[in-house]
Amino acid sequence: MTGAEVAIGKIGFEYAKKIFSPVIKYLLTQDDINNTIRTIASKIEEIQKVKTIWQYDKSVNIIDFYYPTKIRIDSSLIQVEEYKDFKTKKPIVIEGNVGRGKSIFLRYLAYNEFIRKGKIPIFIECRKIRTDNLMDSIDEILLSYGFPNDAKVRNKLLHEAKFALYLDGFDELSSKYTQTIIQQIEFFVSQYSNTHLVMTSRPFSDIQNATYCEVYKISDVLDIKGFITRIVDLDYSIEDLVEKIEKSGSEIQSLLRSPLLITLLVFTYRVYQEIPDQFSDFYKNLFEILLNRHDKTKAGYKRERSSNLNDIELQHIFEAFSMITHKQEKLEFTKEEMVNIFQKGLDIIDVKSDATLVSDDIQKITNLIIPIGMKYQFIHKSIQEYYAAVFIQKRDEEGAKKAYKYLLENTHINRQVLNFLEEIDAYRYVRYFYNPLMQDIF
Repeated sequence: MTGAEVAIGKIGFEYAKKIFSPVIKYLLTQDDINNTIRTIASKIEEIQKVKTIWQYDKSVNIIDFYYPTKIRIDSSLIQVEEYKDFKTKKPIVIEGNVGRGKSIFLRYLAYNEFIRKGKIPIFIECRKIRTDNLMDSIDEILLSYGFPNDAKVRNKLLHEAKFALYLDGFDELSSKYTQTIIQQIEFFVSQYSNTHLVMTSRPFSDIQNATYCEVYKISDVLDIKGFITRIVDLDYSIEDLVEKIEKSGSEIQSLLRSPLLITLLVFTYRVYQEIPDQFSDFYKNLFEILLNRHDKTKAGYKRERSSNLNDIELQHIFEAFSMITHKQEKLEFTKEEMVNIFQKGLDIIDVKSDATLVSDDIQKITNLIIPIGMKYQFIHKSIQEYYAAVFIQKRDEEGAKKAYKYLLENTHINRQVLNFLEEIDAYRYVRYFYNPLMQDIF
Protein backbone atom coordinates (compact mmCIF):
# COMPACT_ATOMS: atom_id res chain seq x y z
CA MET A 1 0.00 0.00 0.00
CA THR A 2 1.44 3.39 -1.02
CA GLY A 3 1.77 6.36 1.30
CA ALA A 4 -1.00 8.07 -0.64
CA GLU A 5 -3.32 5.10 -0.12
CA VAL A 6 -2.50 5.11 3.59
CA ALA A 7 -3.48 8.78 3.77
CA ILE A 8 -6.71 8.08 1.88
CA GLY A 9 -7.30 5.10 4.15
CA LYS A 10 -7.77 7.51 7.03
CA ILE A 11 -10.99 8.77 5.46
CA GLY A 12 -11.82 6.08 2.89
CA PHE A 13 -11.52 6.40 -0.90
CA GLU A 14 -15.26 6.72 -1.52
CA TYR A 15 -15.57 9.37 1.17
CA ALA A 16 -12.58 11.14 -0.38
CA LYS A 17 -14.41 11.22 -3.71
CA LYS A 18 -17.46 12.63 -1.94
CA ILE A 19 -15.69 15.44 -0.10
CA PHE A 20 -13.69 16.31 -3.20
CA SER A 21 -16.78 16.30 -5.44
CA PRO A 22 -17.10 20.10 -5.58
CA VAL A 23 -13.55 20.38 -6.93
CA ILE A 24 -12.96 17.21 -8.95
CA LYS A 25 -15.91 18.11 -11.18
CA TYR A 26 -13.40 20.25 -13.09
CA LEU A 27 -11.55 17.10 -14.17
CA LEU A 28 -12.47 15.28 -17.35
CA THR A 29 -12.27 11.52 -16.81
CA GLN A 30 -12.60 9.00 -14.01
CA ASP A 31 -8.89 8.29 -14.32
CA ASP A 32 -8.18 12.00 -13.83
CA ILE A 33 -10.38 11.99 -10.73
CA ASN A 34 -8.75 8.91 -9.19
CA ASN A 35 -5.24 10.13 -9.97
CA THR A 36 -5.94 13.57 -8.52
CA ILE A 37 -7.32 12.12 -5.30
CA ARG A 38 -4.21 9.94 -4.94
CA THR A 39 -1.93 12.87 -5.77
CA ILE A 40 -3.59 15.11 -3.19
CA ALA A 41 -3.21 12.39 -0.56
CA SER A 42 0.45 11.93 -1.53
CA LYS A 43 1.10 15.67 -1.25
CA ILE A 44 -0.54 15.72 2.18
CA GLU A 45 1.78 12.92 3.22
CA GLU A 46 4.70 15.13 2.12
CA ILE A 47 3.38 17.94 4.34
CA GLN A 48 3.35 15.50 7.26
CA LYS A 49 7.01 14.53 6.88
CA VAL A 50 9.95 16.63 8.06
CA LYS A 51 13.60 16.28 8.92
CA THR A 52 14.53 17.44 12.40
CA ILE A 53 17.74 18.04 14.29
CA TRP A 54 16.99 14.90 16.27
CA GLN A 55 15.96 12.71 13.33
CA TYR A 56 18.66 14.03 11.02
CA ASP A 57 19.05 11.03 8.72
CA LYS A 58 15.48 10.54 7.55
CA SER A 59 12.13 12.25 7.17
CA VAL A 60 9.71 11.49 9.98
CA ASN A 61 5.96 11.84 10.22
CA ILE A 62 5.02 14.69 12.53
CA ILE A 63 2.17 12.59 13.91
CA ASP A 64 4.81 10.24 15.39
CA PHE A 65 6.37 12.94 17.58
CA TYR A 66 3.90 15.85 17.67
CA TYR A 67 3.44 17.28 21.14
CA PRO A 68 0.17 19.25 21.54
CA THR A 69 0.64 22.95 20.89
CA LYS A 70 -1.38 25.51 22.80
CA ILE A 71 -2.33 28.93 21.48
CA ARG A 72 -3.17 31.95 23.62
CA ILE A 73 -6.73 32.97 22.72
CA ASP A 74 -8.64 35.55 24.77
CA SER A 75 -6.21 35.20 27.68
CA SER A 76 -6.70 31.42 27.73
CA LEU A 77 -4.41 28.64 26.50
CA ILE A 78 -6.28 26.55 23.94
CA GLN A 79 -5.11 23.30 22.38
CA VAL A 80 -5.94 24.00 18.74
CA GLU A 81 -6.80 20.98 16.60
CA GLU A 82 -8.85 22.63 13.84
CA TYR A 83 -9.40 26.07 12.35
CA LYS A 84 -12.74 26.40 14.14
CA ASP A 85 -10.92 26.31 17.49
CA PHE A 86 -9.69 29.84 16.78
CA LYS A 87 -13.31 31.03 16.95
CA THR A 88 -12.88 33.51 14.13
CA LYS A 89 -13.38 33.58 10.38
CA LYS A 90 -10.53 35.98 9.78
CA PRO A 91 -7.10 35.03 8.43
CA ILE A 92 -4.83 33.99 11.27
CA VAL A 93 -1.19 34.69 12.09
CA ILE A 94 0.44 32.32 14.58
CA GLU A 95 3.27 34.27 16.19
CA GLY A 96 6.18 32.80 18.09
CA ASN A 97 9.91 33.25 18.65
CA VAL A 98 12.64 31.01 17.30
CA GLY A 99 12.13 27.28 17.75
CA ARG A 100 8.61 27.48 19.16
CA GLY A 101 7.32 24.74 16.84
CA LYS A 102 5.26 27.01 14.57
CA SER A 103 5.97 25.07 11.39
CA ILE A 104 5.23 21.69 12.98
CA PHE A 105 1.97 23.06 14.37
CA LEU A 106 0.95 24.42 10.95
CA ARG A 107 1.63 21.07 9.30
CA TYR A 108 -0.35 19.30 12.00
CA LEU A 109 -3.25 21.72 11.50
CA ALA A 110 -3.19 21.18 7.72
CA TYR A 111 -3.29 17.41 8.22
CA ASN A 112 -6.14 17.60 10.73
CA GLU A 113 -8.20 19.94 8.56
CA PHE A 114 -7.90 17.46 5.73
CA ILE A 115 -8.72 14.36 7.76
CA ARG A 116 -11.56 15.92 9.75
CA LYS A 117 -13.00 18.53 7.39
CA GLY A 118 -11.84 17.48 3.94
CA LYS A 119 -9.97 20.78 3.48
CA ILE A 120 -7.40 20.39 0.71
CA PRO A 121 -4.20 22.15 1.87
CA ILE A 122 -2.32 24.67 -0.23
CA PHE A 123 0.84 24.64 1.88
CA ILE A 124 3.51 27.20 0.96
CA GLU A 125 6.86 27.71 2.68
CA CYS A 126 7.46 31.44 2.33
CA ARG A 127 11.24 31.08 2.01
CA LYS A 128 10.62 29.26 -1.28
CA ILE A 129 8.61 32.09 -2.84
CA ARG A 130 10.72 33.48 -5.68
CA THR A 131 8.28 35.99 -7.15
CA ASP A 132 6.18 38.90 -5.95
CA ASN A 133 3.03 37.17 -7.22
CA LEU A 134 1.47 34.91 -4.58
CA MET A 135 -0.91 33.40 -7.12
CA ASP A 136 2.06 31.90 -8.99
CA SER A 137 2.86 29.77 -5.94
CA ILE A 138 -0.81 28.80 -5.49
CA ASP A 139 -1.11 27.89 -9.18
CA GLU A 140 2.00 25.73 -8.93
CA ILE A 141 0.49 23.67 -6.12
CA LEU A 142 -2.92 23.30 -7.77
CA LEU A 143 -1.17 22.18 -10.96
CA SER A 144 0.86 19.63 -8.99
CA TYR A 145 -2.41 18.25 -7.60
CA GLY A 146 -3.60 17.55 -11.13
CA PHE A 147 -5.96 20.46 -11.72
CA PRO A 148 -5.91 22.23 -15.11
CA ASN A 149 -3.60 25.19 -15.64
CA ASP A 150 -6.55 27.51 -16.15
CA ALA A 151 -7.17 30.78 -14.24
CA LYS A 152 -10.94 30.37 -14.51
CA VAL A 153 -10.80 26.88 -13.02
CA ARG A 154 -8.43 28.11 -10.30
CA ASN A 155 -10.84 30.90 -9.36
CA LYS A 156 -13.76 28.47 -9.21
CA LEU A 157 -11.70 26.06 -7.09
CA LEU A 158 -10.77 28.73 -4.58
CA HIS A 159 -14.37 29.88 -4.28
CA GLU A 160 -15.28 26.37 -3.11
CA ALA A 161 -15.15 25.75 0.65
CA LYS A 162 -12.75 22.83 0.16
CA PHE A 163 -9.36 24.53 0.32
CA ALA A 164 -7.20 26.02 3.07
CA LEU A 165 -4.15 28.19 2.44
CA TYR A 166 -1.16 27.85 4.78
CA LEU A 167 1.80 30.27 4.59
CA ASP A 168 4.65 29.01 6.74
CA GLY A 169 7.37 31.36 8.00
CA PHE A 170 6.21 34.72 6.70
CA ASP A 171 9.28 36.32 8.31
CA GLU A 172 11.42 34.19 5.98
CA LEU A 173 9.88 35.80 2.90
CA SER A 174 12.42 37.88 0.98
CA SER A 175 12.09 41.49 2.13
CA LYS A 176 11.80 42.70 -1.47
CA TYR A 177 8.49 40.82 -1.82
CA THR A 178 6.98 41.50 1.61
CA GLN A 179 4.78 44.56 1.01
CA THR A 180 3.51 43.32 -2.35
CA ILE A 181 2.62 39.89 -0.94
CA ILE A 182 0.81 41.49 2.02
CA GLN A 183 -1.34 43.46 -0.43
CA GLN A 184 -2.00 40.32 -2.44
CA ILE A 185 -3.04 38.42 0.69
CA GLU A 186 -5.59 41.14 1.39
CA PHE A 187 -6.93 40.77 -2.16
CA PHE A 188 -6.97 36.97 -1.78
CA VAL A 189 -8.97 37.23 1.45
CA SER A 190 -11.54 39.54 -0.15
CA GLN A 191 -11.92 37.37 -3.24
CA TYR A 192 -11.84 33.87 -1.73
CA SER A 193 -13.48 34.19 1.66
CA ASN A 194 -14.36 30.45 1.74
CA THR A 195 -10.67 29.51 1.76
CA HIS A 196 -9.27 29.51 5.27
CA LEU A 197 -5.90 31.22 5.66
CA VAL A 198 -3.41 30.48 8.45
CA MET A 199 0.14 31.90 8.59
CA THR A 200 3.12 31.57 10.93
CA SER A 201 5.71 34.20 11.68
CA ARG A 202 8.24 35.36 14.20
CA PRO A 203 7.41 38.59 16.05
CA PHE A 204 7.90 41.98 14.36
CA SER A 205 7.04 40.77 10.89
CA ASP A 206 4.94 43.22 8.87
CA ILE A 207 2.08 40.75 8.38
CA GLN A 208 1.08 41.16 12.05
CA ASN A 209 0.18 44.78 11.29
CA ALA A 210 -2.35 43.82 8.62
CA THR A 211 -5.81 44.87 9.86
CA TYR A 212 -7.52 41.93 8.17
CA CYS A 213 -5.66 39.36 10.34
CA GLU A 214 -6.09 38.00 13.84
CA VAL A 215 -2.74 37.45 15.60
CA TYR A 216 -2.39 34.66 18.17
CA LYS A 217 0.75 33.83 20.12
CA ILE A 218 1.98 30.29 20.45
CA SER A 219 2.29 29.34 24.11
CA ASP A 220 5.68 29.46 25.81
CA VAL A 221 4.45 27.08 28.49
CA LEU A 222 5.76 23.57 27.82
CA ASP A 223 5.80 20.39 29.87
CA ILE A 224 9.52 19.63 29.57
CA LYS A 225 9.31 16.05 30.81
CA GLY A 226 6.29 15.28 28.65
CA PHE A 227 7.92 16.77 25.57
CA ILE A 228 11.23 14.94 26.00
CA THR A 229 9.38 11.66 26.57
CA ARG A 230 7.42 12.24 23.36
CA ILE A 231 10.25 13.13 20.98
CA VAL A 232 13.19 10.94 21.95
CA ASP A 233 14.14 7.51 23.17
CA LEU A 234 16.79 8.25 25.75
CA ASP A 235 19.35 5.77 27.05
CA TYR A 236 19.35 7.41 30.47
CA SER A 237 16.78 8.54 33.01
CA ILE A 238 14.55 11.41 31.93
CA GLU A 239 13.88 12.03 35.61
CA ASP A 240 17.60 12.73 36.19
CA LEU A 241 17.69 15.25 33.34
CA VAL A 242 14.51 16.99 34.50
CA GLU A 243 15.85 17.15 38.05
CA LYS A 244 19.04 18.85 36.84
CA ILE A 245 16.98 21.33 34.83
CA GLU A 246 14.89 22.16 37.89
CA LYS A 247 18.06 22.75 39.92
CA SER A 248 19.69 24.87 37.21
CA GLY A 249 18.01 28.11 38.27
CA SER A 250 15.41 30.40 36.82
CA GLU A 251 17.53 31.73 33.91
CA ILE A 252 18.00 28.40 32.16
CA GLN A 253 14.43 27.33 32.93
CA SER A 254 13.13 30.51 31.35
CA LEU A 255 14.98 29.60 28.14
CA LEU A 256 13.48 26.12 27.92
CA ARG A 257 10.16 27.22 26.48
CA SER A 258 10.54 25.92 22.98
CA PRO A 259 10.82 22.47 21.39
CA LEU A 260 14.04 23.48 19.61
CA LEU A 261 15.86 24.55 22.76
CA ILE A 262 14.78 21.46 24.69
CA THR A 263 15.96 19.26 21.81
CA LEU A 264 19.33 21.03 21.74
CA LEU A 265 19.56 20.66 25.51
CA VAL A 266 19.16 16.89 25.18
CA PHE A 267 21.84 16.85 22.47
CA THR A 268 24.40 18.74 24.54
CA TYR A 269 23.50 16.94 27.75
CA ARG A 270 24.16 13.55 26.17
CA VAL A 271 27.71 14.64 25.38
CA TYR A 272 28.68 16.93 28.27
CA GLN A 273 26.33 15.75 31.03
CA GLU A 274 25.72 19.34 32.08
CA ILE A 275 23.06 22.00 31.56
CA PRO A 276 24.09 25.09 29.51
CA ASP A 277 23.74 28.52 31.12
CA GLN A 278 22.30 30.69 28.33
CA PHE A 279 20.67 30.63 24.91
CA SER A 280 23.88 30.78 22.86
CA ASP A 281 25.43 27.93 24.85
CA PHE A 282 22.92 25.56 23.26
CA TYR A 283 24.49 26.28 19.88
CA LYS A 284 28.08 26.77 20.99
CA ASN A 285 29.22 23.17 20.70
CA LEU A 286 26.50 21.93 18.37
CA PHE A 287 28.64 21.92 15.22
CA GLU A 288 31.38 19.88 16.88
CA ILE A 289 28.87 17.47 18.45
CA LEU A 290 27.15 16.82 15.11
CA LEU A 291 30.43 16.64 13.22
CA ASN A 292 31.67 13.85 15.48
CA ARG A 293 28.51 12.11 16.68
CA HIS A 294 28.96 9.13 14.31
CA ASP A 295 32.56 8.61 15.46
CA LYS A 296 31.62 8.58 19.14
CA THR A 297 29.58 5.43 18.63
CA LYS A 298 32.66 3.39 17.63
CA ALA A 299 35.75 3.25 19.79
CA GLY A 300 38.91 4.26 17.96
CA TYR A 301 37.05 5.17 14.77
CA LYS A 302 37.47 8.52 13.03
CA ARG A 303 35.31 9.24 10.00
CA GLU A 304 37.40 10.21 6.97
CA ARG A 305 36.70 13.72 5.69
CA SER A 306 36.57 14.17 1.93
CA SER A 307 38.02 17.67 2.28
CA ASN A 308 40.80 16.61 4.70
CA LEU A 309 40.05 19.71 6.80
CA ASN A 310 39.98 19.60 10.59
CA ASP A 311 37.00 20.44 12.81
CA ILE A 312 38.05 24.04 13.41
CA GLU A 313 38.56 24.78 9.70
CA LEU A 314 35.22 23.23 8.78
CA GLN A 315 33.44 25.25 11.47
CA HIS A 316 35.07 28.51 10.35
CA ILE A 317 33.95 27.83 6.78
CA PHE A 318 30.44 27.03 7.98
CA GLU A 319 30.37 30.32 9.93
CA ALA A 320 31.35 32.23 6.80
CA PHE A 321 28.77 30.31 4.78
CA SER A 322 26.10 31.21 7.36
CA MET A 323 27.01 34.90 7.26
CA ILE A 324 27.04 35.09 3.47
CA THR A 325 23.68 33.33 3.06
CA HIS A 326 22.14 35.39 5.86
CA LYS A 327 23.12 38.63 4.14
CA GLN A 328 21.65 37.23 0.92
CA GLU A 329 18.46 36.30 2.82
CA LYS A 330 18.85 32.75 1.52
CA LEU A 331 17.87 29.67 3.50
CA GLU A 332 17.61 27.47 0.44
CA PHE A 333 20.00 26.96 -2.46
CA THR A 334 20.84 24.68 -5.36
CA LYS A 335 23.90 22.43 -5.19
CA GLU A 336 25.80 24.79 -7.49
CA GLU A 337 24.87 27.83 -5.38
CA MET A 338 25.90 26.04 -2.20
CA VAL A 339 29.31 25.06 -3.58
CA ASN A 340 29.93 28.60 -4.87
CA ILE A 341 29.14 30.09 -1.44
CA PHE A 342 31.41 27.58 0.28
CA GLN A 343 34.17 28.67 -2.12
CA LYS A 344 33.63 32.27 -0.97
CA GLY A 345 33.88 31.01 2.60
CA LEU A 346 37.19 29.30 1.82
CA ASP A 347 38.50 32.53 0.30
CA ILE A 348 37.40 34.60 3.32
CA ILE A 349 39.15 32.42 5.89
CA ASP A 350 42.07 31.75 3.53
CA VAL A 351 41.98 27.96 3.56
CA LYS A 352 42.79 25.85 0.52
CA SER A 353 40.43 22.98 -0.27
CA ASP A 354 37.89 21.80 -2.82
CA ALA A 355 34.59 23.62 -2.17
CA THR A 356 32.57 20.65 -3.42
CA LEU A 357 34.26 18.32 -0.92
CA VAL A 358 33.80 20.85 1.89
CA SER A 359 30.14 21.12 0.98
CA ASP A 360 29.79 17.33 1.06
CA ASP A 361 31.50 17.04 4.46
CA ILE A 362 29.38 19.69 6.16
CA GLN A 363 26.12 18.64 4.55
CA LYS A 364 26.49 14.88 4.97
CA ILE A 365 28.23 14.72 8.35
CA THR A 366 26.58 17.51 10.37
CA ASN A 367 23.17 17.50 8.64
CA LEU A 368 22.79 21.18 9.55
CA ILE A 369 22.15 21.61 5.84
CA ILE A 370 19.79 19.02 4.40
CA PRO A 371 18.57 18.08 0.92
CA ILE A 372 14.94 18.87 0.19
CA GLY A 373 14.03 17.66 -3.27
CA MET A 374 16.56 19.11 -5.72
CA LYS A 375 17.69 21.86 -3.32
CA TYR A 376 19.37 22.23 0.05
CA GLN A 377 18.43 24.24 3.11
CA PHE A 378 19.40 24.97 6.71
CA ILE A 379 17.64 22.59 9.06
CA HIS A 380 16.49 25.63 11.02
CA LYS A 381 16.86 29.38 10.50
CA SER A 382 18.33 29.84 13.99
CA ILE A 383 21.34 27.69 13.00
CA GLN A 384 22.21 30.15 10.24
CA GLU A 385 21.67 33.10 12.59
CA TYR A 386 23.85 31.77 15.41
CA TYR A 387 26.82 30.89 13.23
CA ALA A 388 26.51 34.20 11.36
CA ALA A 389 26.80 35.86 14.78
CA VAL A 390 29.87 33.74 15.61
CA PHE A 391 31.45 34.80 12.30
CA ILE A 392 31.04 38.47 13.33
CA GLN A 393 32.28 37.79 16.86
CA LYS A 394 35.54 36.37 15.45
CA ARG A 395 36.27 39.36 13.18
CA ASP A 396 39.07 41.77 14.01
CA GLU A 397 38.14 45.28 15.16
CA GLU A 398 37.90 46.75 11.67
CA GLY A 399 35.85 43.81 10.44
CA ALA A 400 33.56 44.08 13.46
CA LYS A 401 32.91 47.78 12.79
CA LYS A 402 31.82 47.00 9.24
CA ALA A 403 29.66 44.07 10.35
CA TYR A 404 27.86 46.04 13.05
CA LYS A 405 27.33 48.93 10.61
CA TYR A 406 25.58 46.47 8.31
CA LEU A 407 23.49 45.15 11.23
CA LEU A 408 22.54 48.68 12.24
CA GLU A 409 21.36 49.46 8.72
CA ASN A 410 19.42 46.19 8.40
CA THR A 411 18.05 45.61 11.89
CA HIS A 412 14.74 44.24 10.56
CA ILE A 413 16.38 41.08 9.17
CA ASN A 414 19.02 40.70 11.89
CA ARG A 415 17.14 40.70 15.19
CA GLN A 416 18.08 37.16 16.21
CA VAL A 417 21.69 37.59 15.05
CA LEU A 418 21.85 40.65 17.30
CA ASN A 419 20.34 38.70 20.20
CA PHE A 420 23.14 36.15 19.88
CA LEU A 421 25.80 38.86 19.61
CA GLU A 422 24.51 40.53 22.76
CA GLU A 423 25.49 37.33 24.57
CA ILE A 424 28.68 36.25 22.79
CA ASP A 425 30.16 39.66 21.83
CA ALA A 426 28.70 41.91 24.52
CA TYR A 427 31.32 44.71 24.56
CA ARG A 428 31.38 45.31 20.80
CA TYR A 429 27.61 44.84 20.61
CA VAL A 430 27.20 47.82 22.96
CA ARG A 431 29.99 49.88 21.38
CA TYR A 432 29.18 49.40 17.70
CA PHE A 433 25.44 48.68 17.74
CA TYR A 434 23.58 49.68 20.89
CA ASN A 435 25.24 53.06 21.49
CA PRO A 436 24.95 54.23 17.85
CA LEU A 437 21.33 53.04 17.83
CA MET A 438 20.53 55.10 20.92
CA GLN A 439 22.26 58.14 19.40
CA ASP A 440 20.12 57.80 16.27
CA ILE A 441 16.95 57.54 18.34
CA PHE A 442 17.64 60.47 20.68
